[in-house]
Amino acid sequence: MTVAAQPEIVRAAYDYLAAGWSPIPVLPRSKNPGRDGWQTLRVVAADVPDLFSPDSNIGLLLGARGEGLVDADLDCREAVALAPYFLPVTGFKSGRPTNPQSHYWFRGSPLPEHKKFEFDGECLVELRSVGQTVAPPSLHDKTGEQLVWHEATGELPTIAGGILSRAVAELAAATLLVRQYPKTGVRHDFALALAGFLLRRGWPLEKVRQFVQAVATAAKDEELEDRLTCVETTVERLALSDETIGGGRLREILGSAVFSTFCEWLGFSVQPTVETIEADQVPEESIPLWPATALDGDYIGELTFLLTNGTGIPPQFVREEIILVLAAIADGKFGFPRHPDLPLRRYLAVLSEHPQSGKGESWKRIAGNTPEGGCLLPVIRGTVLGDGTRELQILNGTGIGSGQFLAKELEANPYAICVWDELSQLLQVSGQQCSTVFSSLKTCFESNSLWTGSLTNKKHGSDDAHLSVLMQGTRSTFREGFALRGATGDGLLSRFVIAFSAGQPVVPEWEQRDLTRERQVMQTIREMLPTTLTIPTITEDARERMRDFALVLNGDPEQPDFAYARRLHEHAKVDVLMRCIFSGSREITLEMVNRSIAWGEHQLALRRFLWTPDAKNAISAMAQLLLRRLQKGTASRNDLRRAANVDRDGTFEEFNRCLTALTRSGQVITLPQLNRKGQSIYALCTD
Repeated sequence: MTVAAQPEIVRAAYDYLAAGWSPIPVLPRSKNPGRDGWQTLRVVAADVPDLFSPDSNIGLLLGARGEGLVDADLDCREAVALAPYFLPVTGFKSGRPTNPQSHYWFRGSPLPEHKKFEFDGECLVELRSVGQTVAPPSLHDKTGEQLVWHEATGELPTIAGGILSRAVAELAAATLLVRQYPKTGVRHDFALALAGFLLRRGWPLEKVRQFVQAVATAAKDEELEDRLTCVETTVERLALSDETIGGGRLREILGSAVFSTFCEWLGFSVQPTVETIEADQVPEESIPLWPATALDGDYIGELTFLLTNGTGIPPQFVREEIILVLAAIADGKFGFPRHPDLPLRRYLAVLSEHPQSGKGESWKRIAGNTPEGGCLLPVIRGTVLGDGTRELQILNGTGIGSGQFLAKELEANPYAICVWDELSQLLQVSGQQCSTVFSSLKTCFESNSLWTGSLTNKKHGSDDAHLSVLMQGTRSTFREGFALRGATGDGLLSRFVIAFSAGQPVVPEWEQRDLTRERQVMQTIREMLPTTLTIPTITEDARERMRDFALVLNGDPEQPDFAYARRLHEHAKVDVLMRCIFSGSREITLEMVNRSIAWGEHQLALRRFLWTPDAKNAISAMAQLLLRRLQKGTASRNDLRRAANVDRDGTFEEFNRCLTALTRSGQVITLPQLNRKGQSIYALCTD
């Protein structure tokens, strides 16, 4: 007697179970499981004959209930065409004959947020990490086509949730542009504006080039070389501080609805129109995003995701605070190749758009003693490092009334983190007459010695002071509070690195923490702290990449942020050193350096957005000068530049920012006609 062959859907259920996936039965030619409690259904091999009939469809549970399975669902042909440019590599792709390779499968660890990217009532891309997805060999609910695996080889790749979220968001944004691609005649301007917009948001050149290439290729643009040349041209003009088009022109070409959606998907918060010329600076349309690659690659990244997963706490806060703690206790025990005495102590500003955005919660997870336990600081404090026990103390910033108070504290606690829970507290103290807090903090950053009194009659202080600083505040407090305090340029703020979040998701109930794994990772990190000076090696390609980055930062001494850019090279060295040591390696690789350079470029973009040197005075003064010139009559841009002496003193950045602010505020208008040279003509709005 012969045994009947198993139905195809039953064989598939057995195959999925063998692969460690979680199949569930779905109604024939449907997406609906058709039963209550399907979310918690756990099918085992013995259940398959009873649950799956020959005409059933089959679904795969996603997310936590599906062992981390994640589905990138591409709902339009443009998204399918663009996916190879943006999504991580996977050997598992499925689809149907009329929409092949429309599902990319991964395992997310930690899980990304489930998100639909919809425009004008149509879903373009969906990142699915909850529920279930109907899988091959089911029949499509609308067309009746059979779903198939186009690829199903190797192991399902495990990708960090942040990387998946970022990749799918960029794919969705590119898909939107392809579907709204401009007609012939404005495509050159479109490429220039897109490149300018993304470069000003802190995207590196290569990433902008790939994005423009992907969009133009998917749109079947016949002048691809011109579009890529537009990127190079924009980079050159930005390097010369010359005028370039960007977000404003891109909005004109795409329309406000498309432009706003594009910004939203890429995480660019669109800023309101400038109303007064007295603002510090003309805001860009958005603040650069934290680069996803900067969060991964070491145990610091793993602990970051463990502490923030399922919460509303921005992960960049936690990662930078972990480094703050590790650097404070290990200062002097790590050295960078050819820079063995690299200071690790860190000044960190944790900033947000709104007061309640996870700043305090992030520090509690690192330094607090919660009932759940598992915080990093209690594990690290008291670590023995060869020369004895270094007691890492937490100093309350409200108790630091002056540089003398700070010196007294460091005399008793030479290894310390000084925490200002509210930035306004520091600003209040430093604003008092004869305050020496800022100058003392600058001194401590440059050396490990701080004393009060004369050079020969030292009263209080330490020659072995390893001070790190944590400031928490809002963007507006940060930018306004440090204006005109001698803090920008080569001042105090050039010593700081920044962790910024424009907002936090609303999470009604945080997920349960994996305390066991947290403690394992923290103990691993603790064991990686060396007891003697440790200097890793560096591969030659990594050294070259780091050298190139230094040349870029140090390339133009005339740039107003040159001092900060120069110091940023040391910040990047610390970042790459921490990545190396706390990945368990003793060699700095190109991948580590690239991650740190992405972090460094982000820091530079944030710095340029948040605190331009002396911007308030420069902008106000130039505004009055241009308004006085326009009171005499209309003028072209070149006329205004001559009136402002821009060609002689090199204040191109202030001029461009000021003229933009005046036009946005409505005080200056652009007339519809051009002059004989084809240049725009400006006038006061009363004209």
